Amino acid sequence: MFSRKSILISFLLLLPAIIVYVNYFINSTADSTPSGFIQSDMYSYMAEARQYADGESNGLFYSNPFDGDKNAPKIYFQPQILLLGIILKYTSINPSNLFLLFGFIFGWIFMISAVTLYRQFFDLKSMFEKLGLFVFIYGGGALFISGSVWMFFNGFNQPNIEFFRYDPGYGWWMLNLGRNLIYPLESYYHFLVLIAFVMFFKQKHLWVCVVLLVLSWSHPFYGIEFLSVFGLIYLFEFIRFRYLKQKDKKHFLPLLLISVMFSIHIFYYLLYLPSFPSHQLLMNQWKINWSHSGITLIFAYIFGALLTIISIYQKGGFIVFFLDNKNRVLGIWFIVCFLFVNHNWFIESYQPLHFDKGYVLAPLWLMGLPSLFFILRKYKDSVNLLMFRLSLVLIVVILLSDNISWFLKARSDSNSYIKNSEKEVLNYLDTHFTKQNLLLTKDDDFSSKAMVFTSMRALVSHGYNTPSYNLKRMEMDSILKTGKILSSFTDKQSSLILVIPNFSYLQFDTLRNQDKIVFKTKDLLVLKFVY
Repeated sequence: MFSRKSILISFLLLLPAIIVYVNYFINSTADSTPSGFIQSDMYSYMAEARQYADGESNGLFYSNPFDGDKNAPKIYFQPQILLLGIILKYTSINPSNLFLLFGFIFGWIFMISAVTLYRQFFDLKSMFEKLGLFVFIYGGGALFISGSVWMFFNGFNQPNIEFFRYDPGYGWWMLNLGRNLIYPLESYYHFLVLIAFVMFFKQKHLWVCVVLLVLSWSHPFYGIEFLSVFGLIYLFEFIRFRYLKQKDKKHFLPLLLISVMFSIHIFYYLLYLPSFPSHQLLMNQWKINWSHSGITLIFAYIFGALLTIISIYQKGGFIVFFLDNKNRVLGIWFIVCFLFVNHNWFIESYQPLHFDKGYVLAPLWLMGLPSLFFILRKYKDSVNLLMFRLSLVLIVVILLSDNISWFLKARSDSNSYIKNSEKEVLNYLDTHFTKQNLLLTKDDDFSSKAMVFTSMRALVSHGYNTPSYNLKRMEMDSILKTGKILSSFTDKQSSLILVIPNFSYLQFDTLRNQDKIVFKTKDLLVLKFVY
């Protein structure tokens, strides 16, 4: 299915992400080491995988590691987390090394699937089509250009990060395909999405359903997004064949299977999981309007959208353009994903940006690149070779400007490194305590690290995956102020383990009478409350 040429090209396309990680590892300091998790949310995935290794599953479903209750319900399942958990359980591999290996493998096959999908439209024989591949994967919008304009009028003495002020999360929401290589799990999701389209165009429709089944169980947002995309594609094709009074055996069964998967997806994520109070609390915390601003919405897709409009015009108009099966599929892909990304226009918001991740721009490039190739060929015939080459370089730089600038400036979170004192404490916690001991610390980043590198649970850790996050922070503050253990904890954990900086110990008079210092480094203290 994958040609040798696609495999080689795909490895070259991995290089920008590899360079970011190499830079991350070589920039560690003498008092810290890289954790392997370049962005803070990444800790959560291996914390979940560790549930299988630590016996916090029933074999298939695991409990939320960010729920401080050791009796948290075992109700969660994703195939990639199960795979990582099994490997953790039966090998001695370091969690961060496993996560990086997972990211490299799926990053590579994500790129292979991207190249394979691109070759369903273009044969990579001409120079333009080869450049088009880089645009498809790493092409963006005018977000860096618009940020540069803002910097021009507001002064270049502003922090460099303001170049990305219109790129959500300063670029970390990954609005184009290639940038998602930074996230190992995103590489996995994107592989599934793109290979599903490859299978569709190769008319392997049952394999499309298999891939969608895996995707549905892998991620709630992407699952419902692409079940909707493919469901509408198959529905449209089924209706079209019926309208033409032709027999349609190849679209009905996939449509039926996708309908069943869609129903199961809705039941599991919107009915079954919310029936557990702890998960309902999480869903309430996820109602966040992380969405595109008006400026972002325009400039994120402007180049792909303009080229698509030109392609439609060149083909003779909207109807003629979408009579082509491939364009029709791409059009449905774009429309459905665009609506999911902007679902806050119609319904209650559940982090709309999660539905983007390059899925809106990708079909625009595939529809719009033919017009770019046409324009370049015409231009090449009208100017001398030197002028054409200079112009071509300028055009490619503009189309790739969002990613050229971002990869040059990309920096990991500060908490992606583990300080030496933190590492000492994590090693101590891992060898002396289990899930029976509840970790308390005001440092959410340390809690997240502890969820990966120890067997403990934490009262407060990930801000969006800890049920009743704000309430639990108040409970922790109460313990620190009064030195009294809340009765709500006595039936859940055998002891509380408090990790605090050395300098803050003297701030809590009540601690010195009721604690036992069990471990300390030059920066941190570990205290144990027994009750």
